Amino acid sequence: MNILNLNMEIPFLKYEVNNHLKIKNLILNDIKNMGTYSLIDNSQHISNSDWHLHKNTLRPYIEHLDPHIDSICNNIKTYFDYKEEVVLDNFWFQQYGPGDYHLFHAHGKSTFSCVYYVNLESDSPKTTFKLNTKEFDVDVKEGEVLIFPGFLPHTSKKNNSNQVKTVIAFNLTI
Repeated sequence: MNILNLNMEIPFLKYEVNNHLKIKNLILNDIKNMGTYSLIDNSQHISNSDWHLHKNTLRPYIEHLDPHIDSICNNIKTYFDYKEEVVLDNFWFQQYGPGDYHLFHAHGKSTFSCVYYVNLESDSPKTTFKLNTKEFDVDVKEGEVLIFPGFLPHTSKKNNSNQVKTVIAFNLTI
């Protein structure tokens, strides 16, 4: 196989959530009321996540993000000039306490993966990406949704801060 260098960049999109501070507290409260479900194995140590809960589990926090997901889907459709609908495929939250991490992984069956940074202190780790052997970060801040190709490996490096990082991740397909 030949690798073509077309000097094209990987598309990363950012979306700023309006009224973030208002919905942040609602989301964090909804997550707290769901209980604590840790994810710990060889590839991840996550203090709380609903990733592994049954698909039909009530996830009340998503209602606060619903209007934004519709807007994100429409923006993606416009940006890439898609004729097909961009559809929400899956969503979940993750809370990274001190020492937590998630090794490199990808969301291969999704067209786009998205991370909404609900709670992200300045010293908390952001998302790191890898293309071939090159690792890089994309500048994001709390209240933003980072949208990237689902095939792209990414990680949440070890949280060396004393703060909890909370994200809502979701996948979109066409």
